[in-house]
Amino acid sequence: MRVLICVPSKGRPYDFEKKMLTWLSGVGIPYKVFVEEQDFIYYKQVAGKDSVIPLKKDDMGIGYCARAYSEYAVAWGYDLIWRIDDDTRGFTSKAIGNGRSGYTKEIMHNILDDVLPDFEKYENLGAVRFLHSKYSIYEAIGKNRKYTHLDDELFNARIIKPELEGLLNENITTAEDACLSVLVRDAKQHILTYGRSGINSEVNRNTGGFNMMDRAEMTKATHKYIVKRFPKIELRENKTWFGLDLNVMPYLDKIVLKDGEHEKYLMTRKAIQK
Repeated sequence: MRVLICVPSKGRPYDFEKKMLTWLSGVGIPYKVFVEEQDFIYYKQVAGKDSVIPLKKDDMGIGYCARAYSEYAVAWGYDLIWRIDDDTRGFTSKAIGNGRSGYTKEIMHNILDDVLPDFEKYENLGAVRFLHSKYSIYEAIGKNRKYTHLDDELFNARIIKPELEGLLNENITTAEDACLSVLVRDAKQHILTYGRSGINSEVNRNTGGFNMMDRAEMTKATHKYIVKRFPKIELRENKTWFGLDLNVMPYLDKIVLKDGEHEKYLMTRKAIQK
């Protein structure tokens, strides 16, 4: 299966170059960085023109960008998108490198060897999400579960079918991972949480990106849009710098999996759904 790494980015070309491009350019997996037209000149200077795809409109939010890169992936014949935030410092694994940084290439190829056969085998597997490194404890404590949860909320890095990522649109200007979780399940596709490696990310810790926008008001607007279709989604306070997110768990099952137990949920074509 053909996989394209898609990185949405805004207003942080030099931060992106320092923290992400250093490892992204060496992993040996095709990648594209999707940026607004107003930032294109800066990103192409650090990443090269061929690696940067400009969007048609500026300041539209993450849902608009996601729709654009999903359409790009489909047009160029990719089977899956590996969507990664632009402030990601790499992947870590207890099994490869004993949890230290610097092994991202080996870890990512090991992940693909692990999960791509499942996308080929199960028609109703829509996405695989990844834990942050501080939560990726399963290798360390010896459980060694390939997948730890079924149908938990999408967050941060994910491997996903392009047509599912394309369910997002310009009305979802932020909290797109939460909204996408519900849209994936509504499409009768499952989400698996991968437990064998973590991802190092600096979410909400640096400047630039969508932090440049009024995320609180964007979250309220996104909620107003998505709640029309999914009325159980609640707007709630959290500990982020902008203080709000969406509670989509009423539409997710979040089942804790034992080793190999995901198969009984994915063997049938019809997904289990609340």
